[in-house]
Amino acid sequence: MMICPTCGNKVERSASTCKFCGEDLQQKSDETKSAYQLHRIVNLEYGRPTVATAMRKLEQGISQACQQRVKVLTLIHGYGSSGKGGLIKEECRKMLAFYQQKGTIKSAIAGEAFKRKSGPGKGLLRQYPTLERLCTSDFNNPGVSIVVL
Repeated sequence: MMICPTCGNKVERSASTCKFCGEDLQQKSDETKSAYQLHRIVNLEYGRPTVATAMRKLEQGISQACQQRVKVLTLIHGYGSSGKGGLIKEECRKMLAFYQQKGTIKSAIAGEAFKRKSGPGKGLLRQYPTLERLCTSDFNNPGVSIVVL
């Protein structure tokens, strides 16, 4: 097994494409591999899990990213469009606030506050310019949270 550098899910070493995100695994450049250490995506809503299952996946994603010295995570939690109120999003944000207070993570940025030209997003992009290319769909996105480890 190996980790897909685009979505962070485990895939077979022999796979030519990721079954989760469709990324071509054989065409990855050295630049993307080094950026992989900078950024990873953890999809908490994949498979429509319960809130408890999604929170376990969040804990595992942060733990693995810390062990592998990833600097920034994009957590996909959805924004509650299914009519259920975005419970995964709410619990995710509560847990991230707890992790930040505890010192497990440096900071968390709500997707809707992640902007290129202002606020914490601007500072993060100044620190890691490659993120602008890697996180294009994360800007102003209420269905994600950005975690700085």
